[in-house]
Formats: sequence, C-alpha cells, structure tokens
Amino acid sequence: MDTRNHAKIAAGLRRRAQSAEAQLERMRSTVVEQNRMLLGIVLRDVLADPADFARFVDIDRLYGVDGALIWGDVYAQLEQLLAARPYLAAPPSDVPRPRGLRALSLFSTGA
Repeated sequence: MDTRNHAKIAAGLRRRAQSAEAQLERMRSTVVEQNRMLLGIVLRDVLADPADFARFVDIDRLYGVDGALIWGDVYAQLEQLLAARPYLAAPPSDVPRPRGLRALSLFSTGA
C-alpha cells in the first residue's frame, strides 16, 4: 500500500471539515438571529414592552438543540405570562396589519 499521499489527504480532509464546521456555526447563528427577529414580531404587539418577555421567561430554555426556537413552548410561556401578569399585555389596536401571533404565520408553514 502506497502511503506517500496520506498526510496530504488527511490535511485536505481536516481543512474541509474545519470549513464545514465554520459554515455550520454561521448557519446556526443565522437561525438564532432569525428566530429572535420572529420572536420580536410576535411579541411587539402582544406585550406592551416586548422586553418583559425576557424579564420573566428564561428564553434560553425555549431553544432546541439546533438553535431554533420551539414555538409551542414560546406560545405556552407567553400565555402563562399574560395569565399571571395581564397588565403586561399590549393595548388593542385598530391597525389593519397582522399583529402578534398572527404575524408569525406570514413567515411560517407551521409553527
């Protein structure tokens, strides 16, 4: 068996693996950022101050292992928060655009 090229092959495979890992990390960061933006859309019209969600809910527990938000858990926590502290709710509005939880349906095929 010829082993002259094994070191070069191994080095090439390591570079490819490192590149793939870097790309995966960039993609995970993108997923996290997009989920934060979508969460902001959901919260902006449901809560008077969307920052209240982070004050009362451990948001880190709402992410799956892949970095995506678990929307069912988000909605459950939001309902619990509003049940316990109804004064945090946003005032009703007559604006004819999708608001709060309905806004997410613009970006989702099924949350």
